[in-house]
Amino acid sequence: MRPFRIVVIATLTVILTGLATMFLVQVWFQAHLLHPDPQNESAFLKSYSPQPVVDAFKCKTCASELLSGGGAAAGRRFVKRTVNFDSTFAIRPEQQLDLMNALRADLLTRLGACGARVLRQTSSAHEGFRADYACNTSVGSVSILPLGLARPDVQGGLPPQGLQQVTLHVVIDERWYPNRADALEASTQPNP
Repeated sequence: MRPFRIVVIATLTVILTGLATMFLVQVWFQAHLLHPDPQNESAFLKSYSPQPVVDAFKCKTCASELLSGGGAAAGRRFVKRTVNFDSTFAIRPEQQLDLMNALRADLLTRLGACGARVLRQTSSAHEGFRADYACNTSVGSVSILPLGLARPDVQGGLPPQGLQQVTLHVVIDERWYPNRADALEASTQPNP
């Protein structure tokens, strides 16, 4: 009977030690997890919107829509944020290229005004624009996709004669690092 008790006590000890170890590991990971908060969001991400540029080109009397949203994720090495802007509006076809160029110029100006350094950029009004940037301990990318034609049934029916209903999609992906060395290292890597 005594050996049975020893086996039971030893088994319970191993199980409880394992559970305690798993609990302590979980507590350690939670304590070392970086969480999203306003202090680790870049000034650019807090303030950027393509809407003022769109407003200068869109038909003022036509139906339009702006949807924006985003999310943030905690991580062990960095905090990741994503923001999307989707806008549907009517514009004259001959102004589409001018709008795309104005969005690119505004984006670069706004990045510079927030103290960001543009690391890489690709630009084509027909294929869209992308700028990779670094700002203090944040590294990110902004993608302005080419204008797409909206389905007439999506937003208020057909636009007036001489206008096209288009959609604009802008995506910002940003990673905040707790120190400049990690951000610098990340800025040398291609941003997915």
